[in-house]
Amino acid sequence: MTTTDQDSGTSQDPGVDDVVDPVLDGTPNALDTRAAASSAAGLTANGVACWFGEKKVLEGVDLSMRPGQVTALIGPSGCGKSTFLRTLNRMHELVPGATLAGDILLDGVDIYRSSVPVTDIRRR
Repeated sequence: MTTTDQDSGTSQDPGVDDVVDPVLDGTPNALDTRAAASSAAGLTANGVACWFGEKKVLEGVDLSMRPGQVTALIGPSGCGKSTFLRTLNRMHELVPGATLAGDILLDGVDIYRSSVPVTDIRRR
């Protein structure tokens, strides 16, 4: 059943306001416990920096993405969103003269320093 907010005239499902984001709330719950138990799971970037030749285009990027959650990269044109995505997909290394520093871990395994085939990394 949907209700209408009298002040704004917008429709809401009952209980929508009762949902608390565990990340923002800070109180431990089942989601936090599972995340702590599998802290190596997901995709993590630590201190990622990228160059095209002599030009440094990314510096000190840190990001953790938990499995099963949607993550959005938002920023102005030219800020490095596509470059960062290419590093996560091991495509940055295909650009002549491109170099990378830092660590990118997929389920705790560094995707650039492991023997895992690129196709397996991209599938996951």
